[in-house]
Amino acid sequence: MTDIMKRVLTIAPLILVLLVAGPLRANSPDGSLGGYAVRVSTAISLADELVNSSESGDQASYSQIVVELKRTLPPSEKLTYGGGTLDIDNRWLHEELDRLISSNENARTDIASAIYERLVSIEEHINELENATAQQRSRDEDKRKLGEILDRDDYRKPVVQESPFQRVLDAILKWIQDLFPSAAPTPVDQAGMPQLASILQTLLYVGLTGLLLMLAWRLTRYLRTRYSSEEKTAKDDRVVLGETIAADVSPSGLLDEAESLARAGELRLAIRKGYVALLCELNDRRLIALARHKTNRDYLRDVNKRPLFDDFRVITGAFERHWYGDHGSAAGDWEEFREMYSRTLEKARPQSAN
Repeated sequence: MTDIMKRVLTIAPLILVLLVAGPLRANSPDGSLGGYAVRVSTAISLADELVNSSESGDQASYSQIVVELKRTLPPSEKLTYGGGTLDIDNRWLHEELDRLISSNENARTDIASAIYERLVSIEEHINELENATAQQRSRDEDKRKLGEILDRDDYRKPVVQESPFQRVLDAILKWIQDLFPSAAPTPVDQAGMPQLASILQTLLYVGLTGLLLMLAWRLTRYLRTRYSSEEKTAKDDRVVLGETIAADVSPSGLLDEAESLARAGELRLAIRKGYVALLCELNDRRLIALARHKTNRDYLRDVNKRPLFDDFRVITGAFERHWYGDHGSAAGDWEEFREMYSRTLEKARPQSAN
């Protein structure tokens, strides 16, 4: 019995270490680039909820979201990529979250929106990095896989399937044929009424045509009502880069607000407000389409092949430096931004409606 007790006491510390190390290893973040991308996507969803909570003033809700964001993205971590490691610095997120907690209610929405936009930009860079890695496959590998796909039976002998409308039409025609079966030609007296079946069949076709026309008319009315309601909804409040713009606020009104912020010394906010005014102006000219989920990079891609692309790229870069960068903004920066704003609008010609 003494020897058994000694063995138990010898392995007991090892068992305790395994029991403690198991949960710690399970809770540790995935050190791969894909795992980091998943956590960034989760952080984006939390940041979106943070914007909504900040707008509604729900302090208990956004305090809990702040804790979840910090837990999702720790201040620093190492990722394995391409046979090496990447040092990830997320301290900016923790600093912005601490600033949000200590700020007043008016500034929390802007801080939360900025966090959301920067996380979306990080996600785009991760996607670009993953796509670049995926495109390193050799051409021979792509040809081999394409050959395997083309060798499948469904590519060799394509099966043409009837559409649901064609099946319904065939069923109707079969029912008409069964209703008026064609009899064998027999000599009849033409003075009677041998054409009655043909007349009834013609009337049936006319009735079916009228029914289809009525259904098409009702469908047209439904689609017209739906699209008109969507156009009315499009004239409601807009969400641009996380900021809600009232329906009755024009781009010139936003630019006036930006001028007021610049005169008050809030140059960073003035440049952001001026960039939002520019996006609203381009939307009114049908050069871009505003959407809640879009980032400044998405809007830049929307005008990729238009004359204003180069100027719009310059002003977008200026906005990113002043809004996301760490350096401050001087009085001359606003004047330079206004010149770029005017130069971009000079080349922004409205898109003709088709």
